[in-house]
Amino acid sequence: MTAFASPGRSPVDLGELSFGANKNSPRSPRDDLSCERCREPWPCPTLRRIPRDQLEPVALIRMMAFLARGAIRDLRGHVEGPEPPEIVRRFFWFLPLSDDEARAIARRPR
Repeated sequence: MTAFASPGRSPVDLGELSFGANKNSPRSPRDDLSCERCREPWPCPTLRRIPRDQLEPVALIRMMAFLARGAIRDLRGHVEGPEPPEIVRRFFWFLPLSDDEARAIARRPR
């Protein structure tokens, strides 16, 4: 599977990062947002190792916004769960977000 190529660059071969049956995708937030494949905190190190200049931000932002929205909804109010801005920073690791920006994004789940 190839995805997240920036214009003028070769697509990143996601190989085992495919989202589907063979997934490095998040388990249910109730399972502490860990990767289904490696059980590391999601987004897992395998996904984070893709160089930022090889990512397609528009596609990634859409996917991460969808996943972060569900995580914020499911974890809101859990005593030991992460705060919404923490979830935003974690899911949008590839964007240089300030604390204020992460809080603003966390307040706008649609």
